[in-house]
Amino acid sequence: MYKMKYFTETDLQKVDEFMREYPFATIIGAGMDGFPVATQLPLEIIRRSDTLYLRGHLMKDTDHHAAFEKNRNVMALFTGPDCYISASWYTKKNVASTWDYITVQAKGEIIFTDETETIKILQEITDRYETPESPAAYSKLDSDYVIAMAKFVVGFEIKVEVLENTFKLSQNHSKESRLGVIDALEKKGTDDTKTIARMIKERM
Repeated sequence: MYKMKYFTETDLQKVDEFMREYPFATIIGAGMDGFPVATQLPLEIIRRSDTLYLRGHLMKDTDHHAAFEKNRNVMALFTGPDCYISASWYTKKNVASTWDYITVQAKGEIIFTDETETIKILQEITDRYETPESPAAYSKLDSDYVIAMAKFVVGFEIKVEVLENTFKLSQNHSKESRLGVIDALEKKGTDDTKTIARMIKERM
């Protein structure tokens, strides 16, 4: 991780909000063959007192399931909007261009749940994205179907021990240069450039 003090978000609420907005994370661990293993999963972000927990489920009997069972130390990598930043947008233009982005790394021990808790996690994730009126709402699912599906997945919870972030949003440049970046990004008009521009504004 690119660790610079001025790129680090110190407000944990904003870090939590970012993870909740971009919950499709990559969980990385040590593979059985010595190479890293990774899988992409939607996660629930939960705070209990001052401790952060990540909850989700994954398919049983995969390479990453076996690897996480053997070595429970994992990292969840959250990534958000990113975009190229041209030095031509700065007041001083003959310097290096760069990339602005946001990322969070959450490290901890993964603990797998029993079937009852796995079903509860399946309900949590479904309820987050489906309204009660939806025909795909958890309450509309047949219980036998849920039990059958739950046999193929396993729930887990990660107690986060180390939480690090990089909110690289041109903080190391002058106000005038950042205004130039904001103007250029807004003119590009993509979802990522508009989001990065907004977040730079919020930090001015």
